[in-house]
Amino acid sequence: MRVRAVVLLALASAVLTPGAAAAETTTISQHLLAADGSPSLVANRSPVGGAPARWRVCDPECGPIVAEGPTFSPGPTAAGTTFEATTTGTDGAVSSVRSRPWGGQVAVVGPPTVTGEVRIGRVVTAAGGTWTGGWGDDRGVPALRACRTPAATDCRFFGPRDVLGSARQGASAIDPAFAGWYVGAYEQRHARETAFPAVAPAPEPPLGTPTDRRPVDPGVATPTLAYGPLVGPVPPARTGEPPRVAGRLAVGRRVTPRPGTWPDAPDDGRIASVLRACPTREDTASCVLLHDLGGTGGRPGPGAPVTLGRRLLGWYVGAVDRHRGAGGDAGAFTPARPTTAVPAPDLATVHGPLSTTPVGLGFTPRVAVRRRIAAGRRLRLATVRCAGACVARVTLRAGGRTVVRRIAVRAGRSTPVVAPRSRFRGARSIRVTIRVDHARPVVRGTVRIG
Repeated sequence: MRVRAVVLLALASAVLTPGAAAAETTTISQHLLAADGSPSLVANRSPVGGAPARWRVCDPECGPIVAEGPTFSPGPTAAGTTFEATTTGTDGAVSSVRSRPWGGQVAVVGPPTVTGEVRIGRVVTAAGGTWTGGWGDDRGVPALRACRTPAATDCRFFGPRDVLGSARQGASAIDPAFAGWYVGAYEQRHARETAFPAVAPAPEPPLGTPTDRRPVDPGVATPTLAYGPLVGPVPPARTGEPPRVAGRLAVGRRVTPRPGTWPDAPDDGRIASVLRACPTREDTASCVLLHDLGGTGGRPGPGAPVTLGRRLLGWYVGAVDRHRGAGGDAGAFTPARPTTAVPAPDLATVHGPLSTTPVGLGFTPRVAVRRRIAAGRRLRLATVRCAGACVARVTLRAGGRTVVRRIAVRAGRSTPVVAPRSRFRGARSIRVTIRVDHARPVVRGTVRIG
């Protein structure tokens, strides 16, 4: 997970002016740092060609040739030393060049640190340390890590990275997954002339990504890689108010998710709020989303009002919050394809409570139970009238016998509740219970016969 460097082994040939020959020169194109904190150099000849570079160490007088080739890594070297590269062109011309003075072995004297409040959701930044030695214009790339213990065991990288996995300097919000962990900084030292591949930044993992799915930091320090002290432990995330449903739970009515409160939300994060519906007051696999998370499902997007359809009659409704993380990354809350699956609760997803009452009718049904009727072949016990289509569930009891009927009621028409006399022969009264869909209250009465 280190920053990847590129060594440039050759320079382009000089552009020739028509009728003139280019002067042959030797250049030290890169003054670099080896992993052990010693110098490393790259020499090139322009135009390209001729014998490889020959290297001498100068302290201050140059000694004999000690290496040959385009690159030279002399190992630990005293401060004030320079290096000379000599090349011979194809025409036999000799050209030499001296390096800048070497400042001594690279070493950290003040470790990198973390700035910012170490708390879930707060943004922290890795600040570079203080270094000695090198070429004098070297630079560091400070980055962030988190460790399970103060002894730096099971450490994981977090913060900005590129698509190749290399660290980028920057800030990052502390993820809820790091509650109880310890946060620190590390810094990789590079020479100014180090070349890096041009790659795009990578998105940070979605908020709440488990720690075992994050890149491992081996924690092996070198003269050019320093680790700072760990700070922590990170306090647990504070509990806020859960999301809720605003609006009347009735068929044809519009309801809206209202986000809860996140005391430790990332400073620049956003919350996506959606609604879920369940056939019972328990969250099960039968629950469905009422919002569209995929962008093409034809349902409202997060936060938008939802009109309750008749298929939700008797279902219970609750809200779901998903924190999108710093930078507005929706993460796993925006799947590639539309889905009705409810995201499970996790460190970045909160389920609000389901409603205590189910979705009911958008109108009040009128139910009339008669007190007394004449004996006959058909017993007309009650009438049901609804402004819209509805279904009445009727329970009749008499003499130890029970009959349950389901009656479809047409909109705007009174529908009789009738029991055949043959089912209740000899009964002097019938107890009637009528519930229209999920409307309240349940209507009960006793009808006397004769």
